[in-house]
Parts: sequence; C-alpha cells; structure tokens
Amino acid sequence: MRGRYGILAVLTFAYFVNYLDRGAISVAIPFIGKDLHLDHTEMGLAMSAFFLGFVLLELPAGWLSDKFGCRTLATLGILWWSVFTFLTGLVGSMSGLVATRTVFGLGEGLYPPVSLKAISQWFSKNERAWANGIMLSATNLGLATVAFLGVIFIAHWGWRSLFFAIAVPGVVAAVLLAAIYRDPGPCSRRRAPLGDLLAKPIIWLWAIGWFFVFVAFWGFSSWLPTYLLQARHLPLRLMGTVVAVSYACGVVGMLLGGFASGRLRRRAFTILPALGLAAVAIGFGYLTPGIWPVVLGFSLGNLGISAVPSAFYALPMDALPPERVGAALGLVNSVGMISGIVAPTLVGYIVDRTGSFGGGFMVIVGSLVAAAILVWVAGERRILWPPVREEFGGVVAWPVMPADWPVLLP
Repeated sequence: MRGRYGILAVLTFAYFVNYLDRGAISVAIPFIGKDLHLDHTEMGLAMSAFFLGFVLLELPAGWLSDKFGCRTLATLGILWWSVFTFLTGLVGSMSGLVATRTVFGLGEGLYPPVSLKAISQWFSKNERAWANGIMLSATNLGLATVAFLGVIFIAHWGWRSLFFAIAVPGVVAAVLLAAIYRDPGPCSRRRAPLGDLLAKPIIWLWAIGWFFVFVAFWGFSSWLPTYLLQARHLPLRLMGTVVAVSYACGVVGMLLGGFASGRLRRRAFTILPALGLAAVAIGFGYLTPGIWPVVLGFSLGNLGISAVPSAFYALPMDALPPERVGAALGLVNSVGMISGIVAPTLVGYIVDRTGSFGGGFMVIVGSLVAAAILVWVAGERRILWPPVREEFGGVVAWPVMPADWPVLLP
C-alpha cells in the first residue's frame, strides 16, 4: 500500500474530502442566506471568503513543499480545514460566517500545491497527466457527493448538520496520509528566490489563464444550486440530483483530460477543445428552456471545464526543474484562486442589480474564451535556469510542433 499507487490513492481520497468540505457551502448557501437574512451579494461574499484565506496560504505552501516536503504540510492542512468545517455549522451571523470561511480557506490552501508536488515527485513526465487526472477526479466526486447527500441532510436535519457530518472524513484522511505517505527523497537544496519565477512571462500567462478558468468554474459551481432553485424553480431533491449529475460528468472529464493529455503528450491539444466544449454547453444550458437541456448543457459544460486541470497542471510540471515545481504551482494556483474571491461575489452582485442570472453566465462563458486564448498564446516550452542548463546542454526552449519535439515520438 505504500508504493506509489497507494500514495496516489491516499492523495486522491484527501482531494475528495477537500472538495466535499469546500463544496458544501454552495449547496447550503440558499438556506444559510434565508436563516441569516442575506441578499445575493452577501451570499456571494460568504462563498468568496474561503478563497481569501486559500490564496493567502497557497503560495507559501508551494514554497514550503519545496523546502520541507509534502507529508507534514498535507496532514496539517487536512486537520485544519476539518476543524473549521465543523465550526461553520455553529455560525450565527454574517461576520462569523465570513471569518470562519476565511480561516477554513487557509487550511485548504495548504493542500493543492503540496499534493501536485507529490505527483511530480512520484510519477514520471509521461505519467503525470493521468495521475493528475485520477487525483483531480476526486474534486468533482466530492462536489457530486455533497450535492447528493447534502440535500438529504438539509431536508431532514437542517444546513448545520451537513457541516458537522462532513468534518469527520477529514480526520480519517489526515490519519491515512500521515500513515501511508512518505516523501521519496530528501528535499532539494537548489532553490531560487521567488523573484526568478515572477520574472518569467510564461508563468504569468499560465497564472492569468488559470484565473479565467477558475472564474468560470467557481462562478458556475458556486451559484448552480441557487440558480436551479430560484430561477428554474426545481424542488430541493431534483436540484441535488441535477447538480450531482453535473459533477459526476466532471469526474469523467477529469479522467478523460488526464488520459488524453498523457496519450497525446500535448497539453494544449486537450485544454483548448475542452474549454470550447464548456463555453458552448454552458451557454446552451442557460439559454434553452426545459429540464433536459439544463441537465445536458451543464453536465457537458462541467465535463469540459473538468478536463482542463489535469493537462494544465502538467504544464509547469513539464516545463520547470523539479525543485521549482511546488513554488510555481503555488504561484499559478494562487493567482487562479483569486477568481474565487471575485466570481461568487460578482455573480451575486449582478443578480441583485439585474434580477437575472444572465449577466453571470455571460461572465462564465467569456472567461472560458479568454482562458483558451491565453493557453494558445503560451504554448508549451521548457524553462531552464543557468545552473540547470549545463545538465541539458544549450537548449533553453522546446519547439511547439510535435515533429520537432523528440519526446513526443513513440
């Protein structure tokens, strides 16, 4: 069990718990808003508060994973967010909700760059995309599970019971990870200052592209339950089923994205069609009346968005020396997660100002198009620092076309 597949399994389970806890707020927010007398803007702010804490800690988490390894940081993060998941069920005011969700986000911010760093250490270049796909498929599985079970808890015992219940799996995940995971070797001593990463334009292309991907994802996932209840007037159980089906398709998208990227060995060939599918399908789901177009459009839209991360996270893994992967992933993901601060509040504000979700869906679709443009501009290349360049000879970049890229050949 302590081989690399056992490690992949425990990392995947921890990611499942991460999104189980993270996604609960989207399912519960219509009922929290009613209980605490919040408007849509305040509901959006409550969902965005998580990302403030998340962004603050994710960048140092990537750097610390390069310095100290993954096991301790990951275990600490899981225990941290589990405690504040439980405490979310105790809040009684808007200020308490925002404060609790912000500190909850600090704990969750530790995990993504640490787990992705672990994948880059335990799996080879040609295996990373599908390993990412397996691990990241747990994100949508967690969201689907909390959507399906969350409505049951809320219907029978109220929204607070949901947060009490889902805090328990986090403790289990922390114990398993501490028992099973081991860093594969000593941490690298060859690290450059963060300024080295900040000076690379391609890092910023990745980061801003990821920002737009996540504007779409968090704008969509944060407000989907509320939209289905308030705009489509679905009953609670049917809303939970539609959201769960959408996220179940996201699991398929994660796995397909990782598999396709691994087989093609070209990340952009997976990312660009996936973003196009998501934009068209989400627009179709919103504009077309009836329940089945909603199910089809939003499910395919989430499948498309979910096919992106496995390939996208592999871009820094492929391009950077190993000792810089954690910091780079932390930087890219931190900029991307700023979208979580922006998107839920922005969509809520648009709904309050216009009385419609239409403007919010325009933001979602437009962000997917912007992300595709940035990925196309960035391309795929290898970044070598001077101390590393000696090991690779004089090559400082890899050509974009497959025929010119020897690693793509069978």
